Amino acid sequence: DFAGVERYIDTPVKRYSSGMYVRLAFGVAAHLEPDILIIDEVLAVGDAEFQKKALGKMKEVSGKDGRTVIFVSHNMAAIKTLCSSALVMEKGGINFSGSTAEAVSKYLKGDTESQNCKQYGEYYDNKDFKLIEISFNPTGSTHAVPLDEYHEIEINLKIEIKLLAESRKVTFVLNDQNGDPVFTFSHYESGVHLHTGYNHLVCTLPPGFLNVGSYFLSFYVIQDNLTSVFIEKDIIAFDIQEGERGIGGWMGKEPGIIKPRFNWKSIR
Repeated sequence: DFAGVERYIDTPVKRYSSGMYVRLAFGVAAHLEPDILIIDEVLAVGDAEFQKKALGKMKEVSGKDGRTVIFVSHNMAAIKTLCSSALVMEKGGINFSGSTAEAVSKYLKGDTESQNCKQYGEYYDNKDFKLIEISFNPTGSTHAVPLDEYHEIEINLKIEIKLLAESRKVTFVLNDQNGDPVFTFSHYESGVHLHTGYNHLVCTLPPGFLNVGSYFLSFYVIQDNLTSVFIEKDIIAFDIQEGERGIGGWMGKEPGIIKPRFNWKSIR
């Protein structure tokens, strides 16, 4: 009944689909009251209703019954929702052991360094400007903290303007992982202007705005709202990872690039 295959109780198991087989196996294992329950990718099979039941049962076993659950998965949202600590495995060994948030970040980044901050040194230093740094961080945290889908995100731009600051503006184009533009944004529309010398501009994206995935920023310096005096494509990349979700909620990636929260009202 728990597995949702009670209609096929008289059907030989060898005729079950792989999904039915795994669902039945989980249903049996979860009701045996084991001291340690090891679950491997059970959420990869079954529909949203079964996901809800499976997650609820694992929470019950670990929380209410006080037993240990070892949950093996590539679904970061489910891991964040269920697990109090995590291991990252690589080539049969333990690559990292610690908090769930740190483990998820380690797994997603692999061997690469954090993409959330890039200092440019002398690379973009010319007669017009010197680009110092671009970074991303959850509001109230540092760029060392991974960005997830429910964070309010700050984009920091540090730049020194040498010439014609009053007629210059900086514009970004956000591109998805396929290189397709998502939207263009600039400080100018908010009435924030550049001045000669050091500038530190902060743009805030609302929580839940960007979907899970990888993004790339292209950087433009515009003169008099007409002419691009500097263009650099994909000057920095950053990742948005899955956030913690409630038991019974959808654990996969939702369609689309952005997830804006619009205002709704009911008129009677």
